[in-house]
Amino acid sequence: VLFVDDERRVCETSQQLLESLGYRVQAFTSGAEAISEIEARGEEYDVVITDLRMPDVGGLQVTEAVRSRRRGLPVVLTTAYADCISPEQARAAGVAEMILKPFRKSDLSRVLHGLLRTP
Repeated sequence: VLFVDDERRVCETSQQLLESLGYRVQAFTSGAEAISEIEARGEEYDVVITDLRMPDVGGLQVTEAVRSRRRGLPVVLTTAYADCISPEQARAAGVAEMILKPFRKSDLSRVLHGLLRTP
């Protein structure tokens, strides 16, 4: 899992939650750094989880970069601002799922299980 949020505490807490679910996680506090990671090692990831609003590069820009480099890599968008983007707008931008902040371990588990389940 590649996780992106500009708040270091959110990254740390989310990384711990995801690791407790059995995922290997690389967390970034910068959208630009996450895009560089996708460019360098995108094939190592099964999903990207990114915050919508970040000061340098926002979540939709991260999604666009993922789409141009690894079209099949699912992107989960997180946001505390439910009124900033509708689920329809997110899907049109290439987002697979949205999770509202603050999210719980069960939210992450449900969404990732749905996206990453194998037949």
